[in-house]
Amino acid sequence: MNVLMIVVNYSARLLVLAVGVLLVTGVVASDSFEIHIQRTFGAMMIAFGAYRTIVYHVRRKQENVP
Repeated sequence: MNVLMIVVNYSARLLVLAVGVLLVTGVVASDSFEIHIQRTFGAMMIAFGAYRTIVYHVRRKQENVP
């Protein structure tokens, strides 16, 4: 797998995690959602981003791709 695709994959997964952190901390607040719904959604995004990043990293190690 080429280096550009690896960087894009990690970046996309970490971006989801970062948006989740921003939602939980209230940096990106929205008046259309109640704060507890926004924080719950942010926590779900953090969990999903972390899960996807870890799974991708483990699978790359299993394939022995440098």
